[in-house]
Amino acid sequence: MDRLQAMQAFVAVVEAGSFTAAADTLGRSKSQISKQVSALEQSLGLQLLQRSTRQLAVSQAGQDYYQQVRLILDNLREVEDEARDQASVAQGRLRVTAPVSYGTRCLSPLIGRFCQIYPGIALELDLSDRYEDLVQAGYDLALRIGALEDSSLIQRQLARLPFVYVASPDYLAHNPPISQPGDLSQHAALVYTQRDSSPRWSFRAAGGERLTVTPKPRLASNNGDILVEAALQGLGIAAVPRFFVEAALADGRLVSLVSEYNPPDLTLVAVYPATRYLSRKARVFIDFLVSAAR
Repeated sequence: MDRLQAMQAFVAVVEAGSFTAAADTLGRSKSQISKQVSALEQSLGLQLLQRSTRQLAVSQAGQDYYQQVRLILDNLREVEDEARDQASVAQGRLRVTAPVSYGTRCLSPLIGRFCQIYPGIALELDLSDRYEDLVQAGYDLALRIGALEDSSLIQRQLARLPFVYVASPDYLAHNPPISQPGDLSQHAALVYTQRDSSPRWSFRAAGGERLTVTPKPRLASNNGDILVEAALQGLGIAAVPRFFVEAALADGRLVSLVSEYNPPDLTLVAVYPATRYLSRKARVFIDFLVSAAR
């Protein structure tokens, strides 16, 4: 008995619902499919299928065996795909989703160079601050910032993103001085929200002591550009990744606060479903971003 062919025959029967339909799916004869499944049952000492003249049912043992065999066959297919992929040129459509502000500020200068290096890849970049279901939305991978709660996703770290607390000179001139993180709790806060309704601002003192401040939000948004604009208008203190405010810090429109207390960096990660094989086109895109971040 060819065990692999027998396993394929059994899975096809379960999924197609009959020996005839399974035979059509696999391009084998009905008698061949029946013999292969029977041989598999004999080798296992289990009745996988309950047969009658009117219907075909899967036994409980057959259900359990099907789940395991389905996984084995899927993994085998992915191994074969990966082996073929290694010898091929990166090409095809690559669908990526990324946060809006990161995409416009940090990704857009890199896209032209990536497309020149990999002319066979048709890149489709969707900028959105929403956390889409990657499988349902049809994305190959997503770029995300910060901690992830979805354990079903595989992630690879791409870069560290420095985090800063900033305010305008005008705001600082008309409000109490700030010399340590605890002072921030008395100020108007401009906070970023995604799913956390109770934001915390974190710091680390020179001796390693971890400090946490609960801000008093004057404005909350899931878009960093809105928070930066509010800070420029003197509405309060914004906590954002540094790439949002590089230009404003350089020309003095915003001032960095309590930087000596080492606000923890954020992490930029590429994520993709654990159940999905990562194609060569997706791998070269991730490797390109890691290289660009160095």
